[in-house]
Amino acid sequence: MLYKFAAKKNIPFKKTGKLIVATNKNQLEQLQLLFENGKANGVPLKMLSKHKIKALEEEIKCERAILSSESGVISVPEYLSALEEDIKKTGYVVLASELIHAKKINGQFELTLNSSDKIKCNFLINASGLYTEEVANRIEDINLPKIKTVMYAKGHYYLYKKKNPFKHLIYPLPNSNGHGIHAGMDIENNLRFGPNAKWVESIEYSFDENTLDEFCNSIRSYWINFDPSCLTPDYTGIRSKIVAEGEGGQDFEILDASDHGLENLIHLQGIDSPGLTSSLSIAGEVISKLGIH
Repeated sequence: MLYKFAAKKNIPFKKTGKLIVATNKNQLEQLQLLFENGKANGVPLKMLSKHKIKALEEEIKCERAILSSESGVISVPEYLSALEEDIKKTGYVVLASELIHAKKINGQFELTLNSSDKIKCNFLINASGLYTEEVANRIEDINLPKIKTVMYAKGHYYLYKKKNPFKHLIYPLPNSNGHGIHAGMDIENNLRFGPNAKWVESIEYSFDENTLDEFCNSIRSYWINFDPSCLTPDYTGIRSKIVAEGEGGQDFEILDASDHGLENLIHLQGIDSPGLTSSLSIAGEVISKLGIH
């Protein structure tokens, strides 16, 4: 779905494929379970032996790997700009405005913004990421028990200063906090590693260079010729979590009136880092729940 949209809008993308690697024999059972779960959900996957992996990526060391041939990269700024342009064709965009209060009046939602402007709408979608809980608390008459506390998971990315040797995205097995520190590339083929995951109390984006050892240890587990001196701090981000650190992967909850009591309101919570990749599918699910055709 995302590739089709990108092609239609002339957004640069590259279908690289992804390898999810088991770096030792103790990880083979987890890798097999991940493979079976993916196949059960209709994902086109192949299980590759050590020798077949070497033919694809000679610098990777692992016992076995899953190949996800449909994985890839896209120009995120151009994708977001295309979505914004589509919105403008059917409505309008209000930027840099804070929701102060929302209430339902005669079947419509009335939104009060910090500019004192008011907006009326038939449908309201709370897709505010790190602020979903805060926004929900500003919606009058919403039933709150299923609205979960938002927690902040900070992730770091390091840029690799040498030429990218990989043709595929390289992922370790996921852990209880996320996908692990993986090797990814952008449209220009710049190699980056990340993210790690550390639960924090507030939203701030400073770069902690004490994370370097954590990154080096993870990358060494699957890359033979890794040179630590080529890592340089790049950027950080904050992911929206609805579970505490180490509690597993509960995420991607899309709540409707049966959950919170207000018709034509959709509340999205725990939309984690794959949210951009899944955004068009999430939109389809939201439209279905709202009964819009």
